[in-house]
Amino acid sequence: MALAEQRAAFGDVQGAAEAYRTLQNWEPSHGDADLRYSRAMMRLATTTKNFATSVAAAQQATNSAIRATETAEDRQNAWYNLATIDALRNDQAGVENALRQAIACAPNWFKPHWTLSQLLEFSGQHAEARREAAIAMDLDGGHDPEVTATSKQIMSRP
Repeated sequence: MALAEQRAAFGDVQGAAEAYRTLQNWEPSHGDADLRYSRAMMRLATTTKNFATSVAAAQQATNSAIRATETAEDRQNAWYNLATIDALRNDQAGVENALRQAIACAPNWFKPHWTLSQLLEFSGQHAEARREAAIAMDLDGGHDPEVTATSKQIMSRP
C-alpha cells in the first residue's frame, strides 16, 4: 500500500495502479486499503496539472471509493470519502446518498449531518436542512466553531 501511495504522490497513475493491484492479489480484503488508495488517487487527481493524469487518477479514486464502502473497517469514512468524490463530480444525488449512508453507519458523527445540512440548504430543502443542522450542532457539542456558525445560520432561515 505504501508503494501505491508513493507512486500516486509522484504522479504515476499506472505505477500506483500496478502496486495496488498487486496488494489486492495478495490481500483481497486488506482493511482500509481501498479507502487509502482512493484518497491518494483523489489527491493526485486534484493537484496534477496534467489533464490525462487527472482523469485517470479520478477514475481510480472513484472505483476504489466505491469498493471501500464495502471493505473499509470504518465504513462511515468510506461513505464520506465517496460523498466528497461525488461532490467533485457534481453529482448532487450521489453526494446526498453517500452522506445518508455515512449517517446510517455512524449516526452520532456530526460531520455527515453537518455536510448534509449544507447540501439540503443549498438545494432548497430548508426544513430538513434545519433538522440536520440541529443534529450536527448537538453532536459536535460546540467543539468546532464553524459547525456552530453554519448550523445556526441554516437554523435561522425560514
